[in-house]
Amino acid sequence: MLKHLVVDSYGVYLGLKSARLVVKKDGVLLKEYPLKNLKTISIKSRGVGA
Repeated sequence: MLKHLVVDSYGVYLGLKSARLVVKKDGVLLKEYPLKNLKTISIKSRGVGA
């Protein structure tokens, strides 16, 4: 199943680790998503880093 990821929080960091998208805030891992399961990534807030 393909998912749509929406990032709407200030201070969130998006990065890649192997074949996964890593979502962190204040250095704490929030979630990891396999890239093959993501269809879209929408950034709806300022202050999102990559």
